[in-house]
Amino acid sequence: MNFDQPSQTVRWPVVAAIAAMAVLLRILPYLLGKFGGLSIDPETTTYPWNFSPILPLALFGGAMLSHRGLGIGLTFALWFVGDCLIALIYGPEMGFYSSQIFVYASMLLVVMLGWTLKPGQCTWVGVFGRGLAGAVAFFMLTNFATWVLAEWSTYPMTLAGLVKCYVAAIPFFRNSLVAMAVYLPVLFWFAVAPEQRPNFALPSLRRVHA
Repeated sequence: MNFDQPSQTVRWPVVAAIAAMAVLLRILPYLLGKFGGLSIDPETTTYPWNFSPILPLALFGGAMLSHRGLGIGLTFALWFVGDCLIALIYGPEMGFYSSQIFVYASMLLVVMLGWTLKPGQCTWVGVFGRGLAGAVAFFMLTNFATWVLAEWSTYPMTLAGLVKCYVAAIPFFRNSLVAMAVYLPVLFWFAVAPEQRPNFALPSLRRVHA
C-alpha cells in the first residue's frame, strides 16, 4: 500500500480540471431540468447519469495522493459541493436524502481500493480491475440503500423488489463502467509524472513446481 509517495508527482492542474468537470456533470442535469425543461426522473430521461469522473478520481486519489486523508477529502468534498449546489437548484430534499451515507461509504471503498495501488509499480490491469470492483461496490451499495431507505423508492420490500431495483439501475452501472474506461486512463497517464504511470505488464504469476 502507498504510505508516503511524493505529492509532487501529481499534476494538479489536470486533477483540478477533472474535479471541476465532476462537479459540473453532477449538477448539469438539474440545471437542464430547472432551466431547460429536461426531466430529472432517471427513468424517463436519456441523460447519461453516472457518466462522471468522481469514482475514477476517488480511485486515483487513493492511489496517488501523498496522504490517505487527501484522497478521502477530495472525493467527499466534490460530492458534498455537488449536493449543496443541487439543493440550491432543486431544493434540499434533492441534495440531501436518507440514503446519502451509503453513497459516501461507497466512495470511501473506492478510495480504499486505490490504497492498494503503488505508484510506478502498478499495472493497467490492476488499475482497471480495481475500477471495475469500485463500480460494482458503488452499484451494489447505493442501490441497496435506494431500495431500503430512499423516500422516493417505489420498490416493494421483497426480494423481487430488490431485484427490480438493481435491474432498473443497470443503465447507471453501465455509465459508471464507461466513465471508468474513459477517465482512469486520463488520470493515471496525464495527471502523474511519467515514472508514476502504471505499466503495461501483466501481473506476474508465481510458477509452481511439482
